Formats: sequence, structure tokens, C-alpha cells
Amino acid sequence: CIRDRLEKASTIYFPLGYHNMNDYQAKEDGQIIDADGCLYLRDNQSVYIPGGAFVEGLVDREKYQNVNQKLYGRGILSGRQYLWAHHPDAPFNDDPYHPDYHRQIVNLGDNAEINGLMIMESHHHGIVARKTRIENLKMLGWHCNNDLVRVGDGSEISNCFLRAVDDHFYNYNIHVHDVVLWAGHNGAIVTFGWASYETGASLLENIDIINPEWTGLGNNNGLIASQVDFDFKPQDYGTGSTMTIFRDIRIEGDIPGLTNLKSKVRDGSWASPKIPAADVGYVGDVILENITVNSQWGKGVLKGNSDPATDADTTFWVQNVHFKNVSIGGEPLTETNKTDYFDINAYTRNITFQSVFVDITEPPNGAFISQDSLLTVVVDAQSITGIEKVEFYYDDSLLVTDDAVPFEAIYECLKAGKRKISVKAYDNPDNFAEDSVSINVFFPDDVLPEINFISPADSSSFIFSEPVELNVITTDNIGII
Repeated sequence: CIRDRLEKASTIYFPLGYHNMNDYQAKEDGQIIDADGCLYLRDNQSVYIPGGAFVEGLVDREKYQNVNQKLYGRGILSGRQYLWAHHPDAPFNDDPYHPDYHRQIVNLGDNAEINGLMIMESHHHGIVARKTRIENLKMLGWHCNNDLVRVGDGSEISNCFLRAVDDHFYNYNIHVHDVVLWAGHNGAIVTFGWASYETGASLLENIDIINPEWTGLGNNNGLIASQVDFDFKPQDYGTGSTMTIFRDIRIEGDIPGLTNLKSKVRDGSWASPKIPAADVGYVGDVILENITVNSQWGKGVLKGNSDPATDADTTFWVQNVHFKNVSIGGEPLTETNKTDYFDINAYTRNITFQSVFVDITEPPNGAFISQDSLLTVVVDAQSITGIEKVEFYYDDSLLVTDDAVPFEAIYECLKAGKRKISVKAYDNPDNFAEDSVSINVFFPDDVLPEINFISPADSSSFIFSEPVELNVITTDNIGII
């Protein structure tokens, strides 16, 4: 029967033409395609929708623990036959968390893959999965609550065109790169989440954001937003860093604000319940570098809260947010003009604005360099207004100045030992950025050290499990470290 073949299939294939999943299975409980036209995948199962195939239905995992599920092809998966989740006639419209309600058009397990498809017209959320690789996806949201991609720790999304009408991504240590995003009127590009999600440590780079439709920042619009409770703290997911990084982002159009970092707000008022002072966290740990915004008509939000605790005076901070080489309307953001573009209250700290970006790309920090070699130091320096010069230092002494790309210098006659290489990049005489690395310079030596045993003597005997004391004399022409 078709049920047995579907359950045993490694790949489920839809030929060219129109398909409605409701037409392929008896509508009984426990079927691999259920009464709602939802296809349930087992471990190691794939769905292939080729170009020229149009499929109406939903794809779900059989259980949370499923692994190695794949959805691919060049065809279309549509949820157009389903009513919007909050439509008065939609099933469970008053309870979208009901166990029988399908909340997303695609829901996969761990180590999943989605490649090449167009997914459109989801009735609620878009793609939900654990660790997932998404590539060459075209996805179109159409209504509020069309959160687009909510995938887990370690996921990668690249070479996609995505339009959300809610949050594009949740900040679950994901890597998003080389994508085009179209922001609808509702939702951030990245959210720290609502209430007490465990989020942080994502990297987003080389992204074009087109035609943003935000009519205001609201609760959750902007490039990065948060609607978190007072116990929120950014997570590192085992990476060793909680920093969320936005790099090489281009935003066209006229936006209300770039950031929307705060605790939960409803109807213009703080909405997070107070908690014990010992549990109060913070939101932040964000780097925004090499970002251009065509224009901005409002102000971004960076607002902490002065009264989050039930039992003591403490602060819920917005902290550790760093703007590097960011411009709005062609104007670089600086410490001087920051309040022209951001609403920053008194409960923020370590919010920095730097219009120059500089990074020593060679040598790496901690490199070992032979004293008799030439060391080439290579620098990546950028500014919206252009780099005027880069100064190269050796142990805090100015060595050379370079005023043309590529910015580099050759160091010679190095002193042995641990040394400091540092640079300063200027876009005008009063504005610069710095970077530095440490290197280990060693004396070139091809003479091996010598080791001579004093005790025990050659051919000595020992009692098993008893300790043995070793005494040696070592010599070397330049010393033993």
C-alpha cells in the first residue's frame, strides 16, 4: 500500500505538475500523511520537489529526535490551502499551541538540510528545525506571524532570498551569509526572542536588506531586537563568546531605527515581571561593523531598565554594543552624533561608536617568528570616508606609515622574545582605530639540546608501582626554556 511505500522510502518524489498532499493518503490517525495534508518524515528521509512541481501541504518530523531529513529540489511548496492561524474560522485559532495544530509549514529534526526550493504562503510560522543547512532557498511570507527561519545551534543559511512578515531569524548561534532579505512591516531581522529564550552568539555577514516595510520600531522591528524578560542573558553555545556579530550589511530604503534592544514592552510600557535581584541579567553583547543604511527617519532604541528586581536596587542593563564603521545616510556614526540616531537611556553601558575599522590580518596573534626572517604585517582598514593613513608600531615605537592600499609593512631586525605589533588607522587627524597582536620572536638555532641522566643508572632494577626519581643534566648553546 502507499503508506508502507512512503514509510520505507529513502526519498519521496513529487513528479512535475500540481499535487495536494490531501489526495495521497487516507485521512486516518497515524498515517504518514495526515488529515491536514501534513507529510511526516522519519529518520534519513528526503522529499524531492523538482522544478515544475507545485505541492500544497505541510512537512513535519515524526518526532523531535528525528535526524538527517532533507527537503530539496527546484519546485514549490505552498501552504495556501490553510487559513491564517488567527483567522476566525481557522482550527484552534484561539489556541495556536494546541498539540493537534501545525504551527509551521516545515518542521524538521537534527542535521537537516533544505536546498533549492521555493516555500511560500505559510499559514503561521515558516521553517522550524534543529541544526540545519539551508541553501538556495526562496521563501515568501505574507502575513503577521510569518516568522521565517527558526533553526537551532550550529545552523547555516546561505545564498537565499527570504521575505518575512515577522522575525527572519532567532539568535540561536547560527551563521547567515550571502543572502538577500526583504523585511515586511512586522518583525526584526534577528531577535533575541520573547521572554526568556536562550539566544546569542550568531554571525550574520554579507547581507543585503531590501525594501524594509517597517512603519515604526514597535516591539520587535529593526536589524536586531529583543522582547526579553529580566532574567535574560546572552548564551555562548559552547563557543566561548556570547557576541552576536553583524558584518558587511547593506540596508536600502528609509528605516525607523537600526536597533531595538530593551526588555519586554507592551503598549508602550515595560511588561517584564520583576524577579529577585540575583536573577537579573542583561541584553547586549552585539558587534555591528561595516554597515550602511540609506536613510533613517526615527531613532534606534538602546534602553535598559532601572527597576527589574523585587528585593533590591539593581539594573537590567543594555550593554556591550559596539558600532564599527557604521553609517546612516552617508554619515559615519560617532560618539559625537550618536544621539542623533539612537534613543539611549541612562541604563546602558559600554556602548561604543567607532567610524574606523582596522584589523591585523597577518601575522596571527601568538605567531612564532624567526629572528633572522622578514615579517610582513598586513592590515585591513576601512572607513566610510576613506582611510587617510595607517601607522605601524613595534613594541609601541612607530616604525612606518602607509597611506595606500594594500596597507602593509615589513619588519626586520626583530628582537628575540615576546613582542607587540600594533597599528592605528586614521580617517582624519583626530579619529582613529587600533588593533594589536603579540608575536614570539625566537633565535634561529639548529643545535639540539643535550640530556644526560645522573640517576637512575643504566640497567637499574625497580619494584613495580614504587616511585622512581629521575635526575638529569641538560645543556644547550642558547639555554633551556
